[in-house]
Amino acid sequence: MEKILGKIEKVRYGFGGYDDAMFGLSLTFSMDGGKRGVSDFRGTWITRSSNAQFSESEWLNSYTNTAVFIRDLLLQAKVKEISQLAGTPVEVEVDQNTLKSWRVLTEVL
Repeated sequence: MEKILGKIEKVRYGFGGYDDAMFGLSLTFSMDGGKRGVSDFRGTWITRSSNAQFSESEWLNSYTNTAVFIRDLLLQAKVKEISQLAGTPVEVEVDQNTLKSWRVLTEVL
């Protein structure tokens, strides 16, 4: 595991995730001066099939959790819109090239 300083390079709200079959927030992080990068997605499936392994209530709650995550992220980054997140400094924790966690570097904002 290593922690690397970087920034949010790209941010998008809409279709994404697994084969663009999900809806939520897509983030791409640039590290090592742009030599490395990883991505994260926070969201849920666009539709819920009748044979899904999760209830409709759990599915709808996923949308709420995504909205709360976005609200908290905007507050941490001290911005008002998702598009303003680009360039925000972050600390990214990776295991080789696999994202494990990340956080906004609130102490430098």
